[in-house]
Amino acid sequence: MQALQELFSGFTGLFAAGGILWLLLALAVLLWTLIAERYWYFLFVYPQVQEIALRRSSVLHKARRNVLAASANSTSPPSSAGSYRLASRPSEGLRNRTSACRRD
Repeated sequence: MQALQELFSGFTGLFAAGGILWLLLALAVLLWTLIAERYWYFLFVYPQVQEIALRRSSVLHKARRNVLAASANSTSPPSSAGSYRLASRPSEGLRNRTSACRRD
């Protein structure tokens, strides 16, 4: 017990001698608090967030595939605004920019 009191009396003497040490102590406590928070986040919160994101991503990919499959199989007439198609060859767009996007 006596050794512990001597240790703390040494710290109090050190902190009494220099005012900047209080700032360094506060910054060190802040640093370790942020480090502990990051460990907590990556151990407990991030796995749940990652699982939700992966689930949502897979649902969106399935929906996208369904929409693309439906539009490829669709035989509906073009809308009243008209339909546009891109040039069939990439070089067409380079030779004549106005023909790169032709109106049907």
